[in-house]
Amino acid sequence: LTGAVPPTVVGGLRYWKNAFLELIAMACEYGVPQFFATFTANEFGWSDMKQAIHGAHFAEAPVDATRHYHYRWEVFKDMFLKPGTKSPIGTIERTWYRHEDQARGSLHVHMAIWVVKGTEDPTAIIGTAPRNCNSPEERAWRNFVLKVQTHNCQKKCFYRHGEQTAECKGGYPRNLRDTLTHNDDTKRYEYTCLEKEDQRISPYVTLWLLAWGANVNVQYVTSAAFLGYIAKYVTKAEPHGLIGDTDALRKRENISGQQRWLQGRIIRSPEVVFRLLNLQMHTKTGVKFICTNPPGFRKRHLKKQSDEDLNDDEDDEHFKIFSDGMIETYMNRPHSVPHNHFDTMTYPEFHSKFRVLSYKNIPASARQSEAFWRCINQAPDTDPVIPNENSMLIN
Repeated sequence: LTGAVPPTVVGGLRYWKNAFLELIAMACEYGVPQFFATFTANEFGWSDMKQAIHGAHFAEAPVDATRHYHYRWEVFKDMFLKPGTKSPIGTIERTWYRHEDQARGSLHVHMAIWVVKGTEDPTAIIGTAPRNCNSPEERAWRNFVLKVQTHNCQKKCFYRHGEQTAECKGGYPRNLRDTLTHNDDTKRYEYTCLEKEDQRISPYVTLWLLAWGANVNVQYVTSAAFLGYIAKYVTKAEPHGLIGDTDALRKRENISGQQRWLQGRIIRSPEVVFRLLNLQMHTKTGVKFICTNPPGFRKRHLKKQSDEDLNDDEDDEHFKIFSDGMIETYMNRPHSVPHNHFDTMTYPEFHSKFRVLSYKNIPASARQSEAFWRCINQAPDTDPVIPNENSMLIN
């Protein structure tokens, strides 16, 4: 039953599986992101949040609280993480992120960050608490950092893959060191940690922490860390609990056991708000999934027959009952076209640069031509993934 839920259902298993594949595609196209960041909400500490929910507990006003959290994130993202922004860690080139609420506390965002090569600066990641604070403002800043950035281990910190461990899986307390160092054993970077109070400080970027006003965790990563990170955090599906199937419920509703199971899934209120209001739970990347299955395992849609199709002779070898798939459209691509090199264009390259129009979306002037191409050029050669041009090629 769970496998039958389509990927268009936000938060489902197939939804996050597609998100996982999108992130892998971006890593293949652009390389491994240089940084990962987690931004956690501060429902009890944000004065604007308290005002938005009129002083109530955020659990008592989940719609207003979640909407305000989402608005706050969008403003922060546009100001500090927009492509082209010169940030402390480098010039932002692109990002991928997801919102998460897994019954583990506050809403938070996991983000992969690509910066322009040559501009990355991991030394902007701070692993120490502010010191030598003399003014009231400096002391307030120090107290804030210690409050929101200190990692206090919980029981779950000592479980990895369902087995109990002796050490915190987050690496706390951190080892004392006076410079940024790469640990060959853990495949992770370790940050400056000078005193005992620094050992439980989560690495942060000062500007982002000040602007976000809540816990920030920024990591400079390696390719090995990237694989571990996306497998563990970035694209895992939201868990679901079950409502007890009591006698009262069975008597009240005359439905099957399968329907009762589907209707009895427990989803926390922030995720419900995201779904009902159609808020964006993860980055829209424009990634295409191309079919690579052998012929016997491919799936194709039945063709919607027009009146012209119905009048055709069924014995005609050109008569089709299935719509063209991605492989068929590639095989039927134009050939011998100046400046486009269709003859030597590969299957992934064709679908990254062009999309095929349905007949009804082709301009009437093109339909009247003896031959036309149903290809829309959707991206220049320098950026083959994100669509940004729409110029039709007509034979």
